[in-house]
Amino acid sequence: MINIEQVFSSSDHYRQAFEKGLVDIIHHQTAGTFILGCANTFQHAELLEKNIGLLQSTYDNIARQYQLCKEQNIEPDDSADDAAVINRLIEIGFENLNPVQSKTISLGSISFTVNYNQLRSFRPSRMSGAKKLDINTAFNEDGFHFDKEFLIKETFAEGSFHGNYHFYTTNFLLLTITPY
Repeated sequence: MINIEQVFSSSDHYRQAFEKGLVDIIHHQTAGTFILGCANTFQHAELLEKNIGLLQSTYDNIARQYQLCKEQNIEPDDSADDAAVINRLIEIGFENLNPVQSKTISLGSISFTVNYNQLRSFRPSRMSGAKKLDINTAFNEDGFHFDKEFLIKETFAEGSFHGNYHFYTTNFLLLTITPY
């Protein structure tokens, strides 16, 4: 595991750790780690070019596993969300997955960059369907959080920060665009 203080000591260290972490995550050869690695890699043209072979071979392995499950009439050993994403990706074909598209929208003196990540659009809506979303919502042990056992494979750095850090609550707008 990478030392977290070193990761955040410079933008170069962060970029190197992030890129190594993505490759390590993809090597786990599971649906969840593939989806995470692929969705992030498709946001960066240089990373995508360097890792397209690894992504393709990982996808091929996972697609074969899903085909075997289908032939044996059993469910894959993945979360329902991950299985939905993989099944949708199998429908369209990995070779037809689009890189992330970005567009900057300006409203007076304020600008927003909106990203469309096709792979992320395959995920079921989950929290986006919630009636009340509040940044100060109480912690829900049974809900999604980043201390779940299955997420250990998706961690590329961990540790404690030492020093004074200030966190601010701000308002933000998140747009999710799902094609038909």
